[in-house]
Amino acid sequence: MRFGYVLDASTSRVTREDFRRLRDQGFEGFIQCLQTGGFSATQTQVRGVAAPNISDALTEGFAVGGYLNSQPWRLAQVIHDDAISVAGPFWPELQMVANDMEIDGITEEHCAAAQHLLWADGKRAPAYTAWWFAGPRGGMGYSWIPARWDADYDGRPADFQVQWGPSTAPVVGKQYAGTTDLGGDLFDLNFFDLDYLRTPVVPAEEDDMFDQN
Repeated sequence: MRFGYVLDASTSRVTREDFRRLRDQGFEGFIQCLQTGGFSATQTQVRGVAAPNISDALTEGFAVGGYLNSQPWRLAQVIHDDAISVAGPFWPELQMVANDMEIDGITEEHCAAAQHLLWADGKRAPAYTAWWFAGPRGGMGYSWIPARWDADYDGRPADFQVQWGPSTAPVVGKQYAGTTDLGGDLFDLNFFDLDYLRTPVVPAEEDDMFDQN
């Protein structure tokens, strides 16, 4: 495991010049939203920037991943297929696509359905949520969670005291700051395992994915 500073974005168009500047500031990874809470105006914006952002991030040497949102009002297959469409030709390049679990009304069933589709596509799929969302919902420490991406806006990147659970799943990332303007682009700021984000998934690892239930 090698942790580094990673940005995640939804609707900002981050150019190659932007990525060069951000790399000089110490950022090494980028995670692009692929599916928000549905097919809203925000999702239309995501669709317009996602593939170009991923392309430019890869060209500039960033470790790159994606995420989608588990939703209560839309079938997991529809969400998954839209995320693939949004990523376009870069879907195979994404070794990690996180399962974002933070929409009111979701159940474990909704989250597990999204998770299994990501595994079936050979993706590493950590569960993302925050203590302020998970706590009132029993902790959301589901037994099938393979790894955790925690949101806790305490400004301490390397402090991995996850406050949702219980779960024995390893922590692969922490979102330590919410929406932050960096040179006109809006990002959340993370400290993340770059190897988890970048290293190609191997067949044995794919088998392990299906052993989890």
